[in-house]
Amino acid sequence: MYLKTNYSWILAGAIFLLSISVKAQNVDHKRENYSGNHAKYVFLFIGDGMGFAHVAATEAYSSAISNGKAFKPLNFSKFPAQGLMTTNAANRFITGSAASGTALATGHKTSINTISMKEDRSGKYPTIAEKAKAKNMKVGIITSVSIDHATPAAFYAHEPVRHNYYNIGKQLTNSGFDYFGGGGFKFRNGRKGDQPDLIKMSKKNGYTLVDSRRDFHRLDKEAGKVIAMNPRLDDGAMPYAMDMNRKDISLADFTQKGIELLNNEDGFFMMVEGGKIDWSAHGNDAAGVIHGVRAFADAVEQAIAFYEEHPEETLIIVTADHETGGMAVGAKETKYSSYYERLKQQRVSLDVFGDKLNDLVRNGRNEEVSFDRVMQVTKKYIGLGKERHGLGLNKRDMRLLQHAYEIQFKDKENPEEMDAMALAYIGEQSFAQTAIEILTKKAGFSFTSNSHTGIPVPVSAIGPGAELFDGRIDNTDIPKNIETLLQPVSN
Repeated sequence: MYLKTNYSWILAGAIFLLSISVKAQNVDHKRENYSGNHAKYVFLFIGDGMGFAHVAATEAYSSAISNGKAFKPLNFSKFPAQGLMTTNAANRFITGSAASGTALATGHKTSINTISMKEDRSGKYPTIAEKAKAKNMKVGIITSVSIDHATPAAFYAHEPVRHNYYNIGKQLTNSGFDYFGGGGFKFRNGRKGDQPDLIKMSKKNGYTLVDSRRDFHRLDKEAGKVIAMNPRLDDGAMPYAMDMNRKDISLADFTQKGIELLNNEDGFFMMVEGGKIDWSAHGNDAAGVIHGVRAFADAVEQAIAFYEEHPEETLIIVTADHETGGMAVGAKETKYSSYYERLKQQRVSLDVFGDKLNDLVRNGRNEEVSFDRVMQVTKKYIGLGKERHGLGLNKRDMRLLQHAYEIQFKDKENPEEMDAMALAYIGEQSFAQTAIEILTKKAGFSFTSNSHTGIPVPVSAIGPGAELFDGRIDNTDIPKNIETLLQPVSN
């Protein structure tokens, strides 16, 4: 019996490896035999952490708040090419943003935390953005997180460790790329604040820098190379989509301005990252995820408008670097029922809600913050307790919230009195995370992890060569396909 089972696993493994080989050969064959139009304008949209469930959840929520029963597909869900993409790193099945960003930028697998270098960090891999620049195309890099974060960095930097933000920032200033938009530098003077200012370095290298809505909207091609940052930044990152106000510049605005600045006779390559989709998923904040994906789709809409004017020359690819959170459209608590519209009661992201709770302590002048006061703030910003919206709290909910309150506000940790859910959130934001999880499950969503997963992610494409992104592909195929589809060098 043992031998039979053992051989069956060997046979299954052999079949699996053969299927991978056949898939790779099919993708290579499609590239090698491509004879269609080339792309003069290329958009690569990366929803960081955005899996199939994140997209489906956004579609379900959008339908629910419009009183619909069927999913309202997002714009990129209607693209003619729809694929599934594997994401593993060279040294780990569940990837990270540096390794996955490197695969999407260079067509090569690498090790965790490595930015566009070989797995052993012994040499550099050229990126598709650098190759586009060598073809005299203009290049733009946009993100909602810091511009030196792993995903955007993978397109212009080569660094052995993703956390070397200052070194990455220096490479940005020397990249020669034409447009950087969204977030700013995480450590503009280095981690210890004792290094030359990256802002001054950027200006010295010919970049025009803007960080206000007024100056941003005044930008035109006369500005030359541009670094445009949102007026409000936290560690270099833009606010979460659901926390933005009229003083902020949206991801869609940065994309539209990028089109305006980059459009030229030789074409352009633009990478746009919805980086905070991932951050919300790490926090299991379903509302944050959904608002992030909606803002991401708004940015895609700008590219679609451009595509409609240049359909024979414009390629749009929308994908993700990995899945985060193991998100599900469904929850054990709600079974087959769904109440997605309940998330509309959440007014701020998990992080901002945590800040609101911390303000109670700061404003209390060392006085004890009562549970009732915390629940008032929770009802205002998260909606828990609003019975007419289906967010009444049962005994278990109240017990969990009371446990989390004890941990966060009274520093009492007695594991013997707490259940598994309360124990999952021990720390400064234990109450905020517990409240968000209760709301998420009452709406009919759930998560299995606070980390990345190995689940394949969606790929959508439209334009010349879109068929190369159809079906099952690997993340290394994205830049290889783009390189095949780039227009020849102009004479």
